[in-house]
Amino acid sequence: MPTWMKDYFSWHREQRKLIRADNWDKFKYIVMVCSSQSEKCGGIVDRLRPIPFIVRVAAETKRILLIKWERPATLESFLMPPHGGVDWQTPKWMVPHIESTNVGTAKSVKKLVAIAAGKEKVVKSQVQAHDYGSKYYNNQALEYGDEVPDAFRRDYRDCWYSMFTPVPEIARKVEGELERLKLVPGGFSFAHVRASYGIEGQARDPALVKNWTQNSLNCASNLQPGGPYFFASDSMYSKQVAIEYGQEKNVPVVTRLDDKDALYLDLDGEIRDPSEYFPIFVDLYLMSMAKCYTYNMGGYAEFANLISGSDFTCNVRHWTAGVDPNSANKNGCQWMQPTKSKQSSTSASAAKLTYPLFLAPTTTVT
Repeated sequence: MPTWMKDYFSWHREQRKLIRADNWDKFKYIVMVCSSQSEKCGGIVDRLRPIPFIVRVAAETKRILLIKWERPATLESFLMPPHGGVDWQTPKWMVPHIESTNVGTAKSVKKLVAIAAGKEKVVKSQVQAHDYGSKYYNNQALEYGDEVPDAFRRDYRDCWYSMFTPVPEIARKVEGELERLKLVPGGFSFAHVRASYGIEGQARDPALVKNWTQNSLNCASNLQPGGPYFFASDSMYSKQVAIEYGQEKNVPVVTRLDDKDALYLDLDGEIRDPSEYFPIFVDLYLMSMAKCYTYNMGGYAEFANLISGSDFTCNVRHWTAGVDPNSANKNGCQWMQPTKSKQSSTSASAAKLTYPLFLAPTTTVT
């Protein structure tokens, strides 16, 4: 973790001890928001992947970073600040001040940087940028003498785990799935197929989904011959194809078989219990424990890899139909059988899980 980030987190902890309902206006804030009135908040990647960028802007402008979700539930329904970490929870008495701020919600990198540099007490952020603020973050790192060209990636894991830990129910589910699927962090690779991206509410051609699924595992076999592979998808059909393909190839392919396709945080108009969205976070953490990955659409798999902090180059984009050949592996991957020595070394390297895997959450603020 860079020194400036450590300093900001220490400063943030001290400021949180000082703010009260009767002195809140003595401080300045950046609040990452998703209100019930927001036209669009985005999915988990849109909302949370810019975190290091937001932290950087908050540090540069001496603002206390808070997060306030209302849709589809509070962020505290899924993630909490870890004990001793950065407490980003918004006190209830602070909500009216956030809602009454005269400044509009910043939805671009440029606007957030500009507004945060001003005198407004409360700045609301709902930044959704194609680079998630990484370009700004990296440019600032270089300007301040950091010679690492991709500081956003380098710093991501430490930033994430300083701010978030899964709520106990999600943590238990992740640990339980690792046991059930016989996966050890760092000892497997994952393949991700997003089958519903861009066609929400419709059905994608099953033949194409099957092609993507099989090819995703072909590509994974090139990264880690012999597996094991964790397969994740928003499609139950894709998961079933993956299991059958693993059996056909005689390699361990495991997945979480729910009774329905995955939900998205911002694409569902129904009022649901927060637990129905738990699979989003369970899969994210399981994927973040892999050493290599293959993916097609969206930023979910790359997001998991950022949280992992593992080898950022050990991946293949596995699209194989109707895709610009400059952006994906259009010709597909060929299945790679492991050598006997590779199979034996893979199984011998497995280690036992050590619990708990996550830091305990802090208490909820009022």
